[in-house]
Amino acid sequence: MASSVCAFLPDYDGALRLLKTLLKPKGVFVQWDWLKSDEDTGFGLTEEMIESAFTNAGMEVSSITKAFALESEKGSMPVLMGVTKNT
Repeated sequence: MASSVCAFLPDYDGALRLLKTLLKPKGVFVQWDWLKSDEDTGFGLTEEMIESAFTNAGMEVSSITKAFALESEKGSMPVLMGVTKNT
């Protein structure tokens, strides 16, 4: 499991390819990261970015969902949960 880490990796796709070699067959990886809107230039990932990285790493996409949002005085911060399985 990785929590709010993957969006800060300099080579997210490469990290997932490496992760695939470390996971057992049918092993599961769960990722939590901030949702990045299409026009947002800040940190975070989009559903499309996660799906593409999982697929490019040769892993099976189980689900990508907007799990919840953290509320603060500055507004709402949606959180994505991506789940993938090693083939």
